[in-house]
Amino acid sequence: MMGVSHQAFGICLAAIAVNAGYLDMSMWFALPLASAGSLFPDVDSHHSKLGRRIYPVSALINQLVGHRTFFHSLIAWGLTTAGFYYLNTLWPDLPQQLWAALSLGHLSHLVGDMAFGGGVQLFWPYKRRIKVIPSRWSVGGLHEFAFLCIFLATTAFATGFHL
Repeated sequence: MMGVSHQAFGICLAAIAVNAGYLDMSMWFALPLASAGSLFPDVDSHHSKLGRRIYPVSALINQLVGHRTFFHSLIAWGLTTAGFYYLNTLWPDLPQQLWAALSLGHLSHLVGDMAFGGGVQLFWPYKRRIKVIPSRWSVGGLHEFAFLCIFLATTAFATGFHL
């Protein structure tokens, strides 16, 4: 998925989670945090939205582990979730579920990349790429645009058309 679609998906899931009472925080906190978390797995690509901002670190990470491998795995998701949780405990004045919004964004990225492109090594170091859509919809194609529109419409409904 493209960066904007990852962000829209993460924001959509966070809006639903807040609306349903699973995330006990304001939309004003949850949506930007989920958006940020949704970009994190692409730290392994210097062509990504995040990777361009931290180049040459992203290029080095790409050379070491490749793209859609370690940072797109359940191991990385678990480690980053634990890291987000730990950082959240250091600043008790912040919303207590800050870590959950970031983690939800990260998880949304993994699901998105399993639907578009070549899949992800979800069970890294096991090399098989997991895909949820066997037809391998192309990144940036019509299917992704349709899902982007669905994410945006769902977010609008979940937020009551206002933030």
